[in-house]
Amino acid sequence: MNRKRTNAAKKAKELAKYLRKEDPDYSYLRDVFRHLRQELKVEVPSPSKKTSDLRTSSLTKEDIKLYYDTVQKSGNLQDMAIVKVLLCMGLRTGDLVNIKLTDVDLERSQIRLNISKTGKKTVVRFPKSLREILRKHIEVMTQKKAINLFESSWGKKYTTRGIYKIATKYGKLAGFSQPVSPNQLRNFFLKWLEEQEEKEKFSKSQIDLKNYEKFMEKFPI
Repeated sequence: MNRKRTNAAKKAKELAKYLRKEDPDYSYLRDVFRHLRQELKVEVPSPSKKTSDLRTSSLTKEDIKLYYDTVQKSGNLQDMAIVKVLLCMGLRTGDLVNIKLTDVDLERSQIRLNISKTGKKTVVRFPKSLREILRKHIEVMTQKKAINLFESSWGKKYTTRGIYKIATKYGKLAGFSQPVSPNQLRNFFLKWLEEQEEKEKFSKSQIDLKNYEKFMEKFPI
């Protein structure tokens, strides 16, 4: 049976009278309405497949091969390095743009990171297949007296928006019907790594350098 409901804006004003004295912020309101949904037994609908696909559609191995082949054909060394770091390390763009030249240890195949979401410092390794392109790129950036690993043509640190533009540009050139985002490249790596762990019966905590390199030898690019 359908009942006529009060206009949402009007109901919000009524609720505001009760909540204003709490001096609420976003987190408080979010928690209040989460508990309110539970009290009213209102289920949160799952996103439709169509909506999900537009935002985070999964890329296949064939997609990744075609995508990276397109990047390689551009001949842009920095773009190749950016895309390969996203694909082979699973970094967030916020962490990628903050990498400095001095953070990269080619001999040990690792990069020091200041995690943007937590502020914590950590070290992330990269596969041998990434070492050569990073070495060439670092030589170029050192000659330019750059500070950051990835910088724009103006000598400024890349923004996350700039990285997004690079990722989507090559998706269009490769002929994909939907934009390819840095997050999709990252998710492909994480999903692929999980599949390898499952096949080899290893957990993330058990993966040593030898197993990691073994996994990465099978990586599509």
